[in-house]
Amino acid sequence: MTLKTLLDEHYAPIRGLTKKAVNQYAITIRHFSRHLGRDALISDLTPVCIQGFLTARRSAVAMATVVKDRTHLMALSNWTAREGMLPKFVNLPPMRAPLRIPRAMRWEEATALVRTALETQGHVGDVPAGFWWASLIRSQLETAERVGSHLSLRWSDVDLSERRLTFRAEHRKGRRADLEREVSEVTASWMARIRRQPADLVWEWDRDITRLWPRLQAICRRAGVGYRGFHGLRRTAATYMAVAGGLSQAASLLGHSSASTTLRHYIDPAIAKPTVSAVHLLPPLE
Repeated sequence: MTLKTLLDEHYAPIRGLTKKAVNQYAITIRHFSRHLGRDALISDLTPVCIQGFLTARRSAVAMATVVKDRTHLMALSNWTAREGMLPKFVNLPPMRAPLRIPRAMRWEEATALVRTALETQGHVGDVPAGFWWASLIRSQLETAERVGSHLSLRWSDVDLSERRLTFRAEHRKGRRADLEREVSEVTASWMARIRRQPADLVWEWDRDITRLWPRLQAICRRAGVGYRGFHGLRRTAATYMAVAGGLSQAASLLGHSSASTTLRHYIDPAIAKPTVSAVHLLPPLE
């Protein structure tokens, strides 16, 4: 059995994976198959095959991507071993990605990005692409919610008159709790411009989901803004919330139970600068 068949017909349905998670697993399997020169099989989930693939990947992509590929292949191998499809469990040495300093956009860059998105030509489905992209980006900056939650948002969970969006738990990371957020009048007005009857999803993407990120990258390039992905919008919102209201407010905005997680992964120290540093505390050198 191929790993793709295993994923689609067994692992994903039983584990209840989201569409996004299935797509991420599929990307790993696709690269694993390219490394092998053929479709990857369950029998290829061996220490030698997996470690050889990960070693080759380290020379081509970021370490964080290699760690994600390892996580996917190890999850598949452990599951197949528990189900009796493999003779034994795979044991590989641990692998960790280095912890990078979070980087967010400057607010003037975010402004330029929204303005450029609004000028996007063409259509997404039957709605103007400019309003589709600008409202999506602006909503992410104002709510700090992930792009996956936005793409799953339904009009039944939107109150444009009160400018409130309700992101349902089943479409959020962790699937633990609903989240309600307010957006600005401008964002609400742009969302009204993309509303169609009897449309269900607010931001319905009409093509392969993997094309979403390259399109954002193209908008960033036209705006003259460094590309940081959709998660960069979340970091930007958290960073400026920390500047305005402190770290606890930023953690609350992101829905984090621990402010240390917010600080470690989301707050750009170049923007939310600490009030005191070692330079100020140490005695001057003669």
